[in-house]
Parts: sequence; C-alpha cells; structure tokens
Amino acid sequence: MKEAGVDAVWMNTLTEREQIAEACRRIPAPVIAPYYGPKPSPDFAEFEKLGAAAVLYPSLTTANGLQATWEVLHELKERGPVVLDEWNKKATASKYGMVPRTQDPILPAQKIIQLEDDFIPKELQRDYDKTFGHNRH
Repeated sequence: MKEAGVDAVWMNTLTEREQIAEACRRIPAPVIAPYYGPKPSPDFAEFEKLGAAAVLYPSLTTANGLQATWEVLHELKERGPVVLDEWNKKATASKYGMVPRTQDPILPAQKIIQLEDDFIPKELQRDYDKTFGHNRH
C-alpha cells in the first residue's frame, strides 16, 4: 500500500489481509473491515487477530435472500402452490424457526402502534385495519 496517510488506507478496498492489519494499525479508531480479497475470507478469529473491531459483509443477506427467492419462484412456476406449503414447513422445522412476519422480534407491531398513538396525531396515523397486508399473518 502506498505511503499516503490514513485517508488513502481508509479509501482503498481491502483485498489483502495485510491491508486490513495496516488499516487497523493506522486508523485511530475502531475499524470495520470489509474484505474483498481472494477466498477463503478470514474467519472471525483471524479478523480479530488482524485488529478489526467488526466485520462487514455487504451483500450477505441480499445475495442469500435473493437466491432463496430465485429458487422458490422457479419451483412455484414448475410445480405450483404446493411449493409454498413445502417452504413454510421447511421454515417451521428449521432450528431457527420461521421468520417472524408481523410480530417481535422483526416487527414489534404493537410497540409501533403504541408509539404512533402516543406521538402522532390521530388524523396522521395509519389505518392498519383497512391497509392491505397488515392483518394477513
């Protein structure tokens, strides 16, 4: 890496482990390290050893969520609505359970409604009973 100061380290894309270590040494604050280098990516212990305070995986949820969406759409096209039941059964059987859709922890609906009641004038509040999708799950 060129000797150009902290800004040059900060602005470069981190593609080598040595760059992560250097950035962590030179930046006088905790460093969140994205890694764009060759595979395999450093594991959590290695990132910690390199000095990273946290690790950034910019497309982790987008890429994997998009892959699952791609698969279920193709399966739905090929086999019909039975696929939706199969995916829901798979999710329910998962050790992590099904993604909460309208309840805690993803969307604390009752807390949101209470905050709206407390702080937003009635005429500006949402009409959850008449808004499509809010009472489906």
